[in-house]
Amino acid sequence: MTKEVNKQYQQQLTEKQQIKKCHGNRRLQRFRRKYRSKGMNNQTIEMLLNIHQGTTSVYQDNQQIHKQEEKEMDDSSSLNTQKSVINMLMLSEN
Repeated sequence: MTKEVNKQYQQQLTEKQQIKKCHGNRRLQRFRRKYRSKGMNNQTIEMLLNIHQGTTSVYQDNQQIHKQEEKEMDDSSSLNTQKSVINMLMLSEN
């Protein structure tokens, strides 16, 4: 009797674990709710959302460009350092 009850309980647990609801993108929901509360219609909210996503992607692109420039500067500075060391060695030999 207890084994049967135990089996039923385990089956109920596995069924509950399998049912997991997805509530969507919470950040997007908060964004829309914020502007709906200000009285904006759905078209305006979508336009703001597109603008917001566009500026975010531009910001990310700028970050990538900046990182790439820093890397190039580091590479060129290390190359200059190597050249100066070679020049110093050449001068010390003379």
